[in-house]
Amino acid sequence: MPSANEIQQGLVGTWKLISLISKPVNSDGPIGYPLGKDAQGYLFYSAQGYMAATLMSPGAKEYTTTDPYNASDDEAGEAARNFMSYSGPFEVFFQDGQSFVKHHTDVSLVPNWAGKHQIRQVDLNGDELVLSPDRPWELNGILVNQYLTWKRL
Repeated sequence: MPSANEIQQGLVGTWKLISLISKPVNSDGPIGYPLGKDAQGYLFYSAQGYMAATLMSPGAKEYTTTDPYNASDDEAGEAARNFMSYSGPFEVFFQDGQSFVKHHTDVSLVPNWAGKHQIRQVDLNGDELVLSPDRPWELNGILVNQYLTWKRL
């Protein structure tokens, strides 16, 4: 079994999102795609111990203004619903024999996450990485497990 340091070093680099799926905890529900089946994103881990994640649903409507700070509330709200981003330091740890990464969320599109942390279970297999939250969370009123699959660039 690799050490936490070896896993942390294995995460370093640039990753491209392959898929983001949600599976209801109650297994009889359908698989969901919170940002669509064609979601796009990148995940960056630096050797200095920092990370950044950015994901989006392609095809969002363009703002009617070229000034992003002057977009209408409706336009900005729609754009935010189709985008996710956060960043900060990260660290790897083990719990019950499973590896996890803790993202210390310094900045985030989701205000509730800023200043806190996001814990993700790590399944690292060569150039493929699957991250999932350490416990189910609510999405559109349904308790789900989410799985983000990434490919190393």
